Amino acid sequence: MDDGTETVASYYVDELRRAIAPAKIEVRQIRSDIDGWDIAVASTPSEMTTILMRQASVGPHTLSPNQVEKLLSEAERRYFVSRSALDRVKIEQERNSRFFGPYDGEITNPELSHILARHFGPEYVYSASRLSTYGNCAFRFFANRVLRIEPRSEAALDLQAIDAGKLLHDILRRFFEKHRDEYLPAHPRDLLRDDLRQTAEAVFKEHEDKVPPLNDRIWKIDCEIRKLILDQVLLYELKLQEKTDPRGMRPMYFELAFGRASQASDPGSKREYLKLERDSDVALIQGQIDRVDVNPKARLAIAYDYKLSQGAGLDEIKSGRQVQIPIYLAALEQLFLPGFQLAGGGYHSLRAKGPRLNRGLHRTAFADCSWVSSR
Repeated sequence: MDDGTETVASYYVDELRRAIAPAKIEVRQIRSDIDGWDIAVASTPSEMTTILMRQASVGPHTLSPNQVEKLLSEAERRYFVSRSALDRVKIEQERNSRFFGPYDGEITNPELSHILARHFGPEYVYSASRLSTYGNCAFRFFANRVLRIEPRSEAALDLQAIDAGKLLHDILRRFFEKHRDEYLPAHPRDLLRDDLRQTAEAVFKEHEDKVPPLNDRIWKIDCEIRKLILDQVLLYELKLQEKTDPRGMRPMYFELAFGRASQASDPGSKREYLKLERDSDVALIQGQIDRVDVNPKARLAIAYDYKLSQGAGLDEIKSGRQVQIPIYLAALEQLFLPGFQLAGGGYHSLRAKGPRLNRGLHRTAFADCSWVSSR
C-alpha cells in the first residue's frame, strides 16, 4: 500500500483456487507507481485516460489515431477527462512539433510584428552574450534586456562573481600583453609567478580605490584566494604551452573586440561588425574574444573564452542555447584571420580545481593545439 503497510492475499482467492482445481489462477503483481502504456492493463478511469493521452502525444503508439480519438471522446463523455485537459494535450503536441508556434511565444499580431521588424531591422546590432542569453532562456532575455529588470543587489562582504570575473579578465589581459607572442616556459617560472602576482595586486588596488570594501579583512582574504587561483592558471598555462609547442601556438590577442572597441580592447580590435547572412537577412553582431592563440607561419588559430564556471557543453552549443564560441570563430574567420585554419574555440575555466579546457568546439585533427581529449 501507499502507506507502507504489508498486504496479504484475499481468502476469496484461495477459495476460488480450490474450487477450480486442477485449473490454476495466474497471479501477476501490478504496482500503482509504475506507468503503463498498454490500455488493456488499465483498471481505473484515470489510468485509462493517462495512457490514451500518451498514445495521442509521445507514444509508443499501440493504437491508431482514430482509435485514440474515439476513446478520448468516450472518456470525455463519461467525464473521465475534462475538455480543458484535452486542450492542454493539444497545446503540448504543438509545442513538441518541429516548428515554433503561438504556444512557443511566436508573435502573430501584425502590428507587433511590424514594430519588432522596425526595431530589429538591418541596422540593429546583436551581441554574442545576448544571443546566448536568449538561446538559454528567452524569458530571462525578455525580463533583463527588454523590460530592463535587474536582479536585486544586496550588500556583500566578499567579492561577487561578476566583479571577480571582470578583475580576473583584466589581470590576465595585462599579464599576457607583456608576454605577447612569447613562449612562457622559456622564462624563469618564479619571475612569471611574481609578475602575475604583482599584476593582480595592482588591479585589486585599483578596484579597492573605486569600490572600498565593506570589510577590509575579508577583502584581503578574497584577494589572496584569487591570487592562488591565478597561480594555478599560470602553472597550467606553462604546461599547456609545453605540450602544444610542436604546433607553435602562442598567445597573440587579448580582449579582441569586433563591432566596438574600448581602452582595454586589443589594438587589433575592429569596429567592423560581424555579418551573418542567410538568404536576404543580415544580422550585425558585436562581441569581444578573451584570447586568441596563433601560429602565423602555419596560419593556425584557436580562441579561448575565460569562465568562472565550466562553460557550455557541446549539446548546448549545437542546440543554440550558447552561441558565443561559434560567433567568436566566425569573427576570426571573417574579420581577423581570413585564410587561417581554426583549431577550435574553448572555455578556459578560471577555477581552483577541475579541468580547465574540457568544453567548447575543438577539431580532432588539431587536438594537440589545445591539449584536450579527442572527445
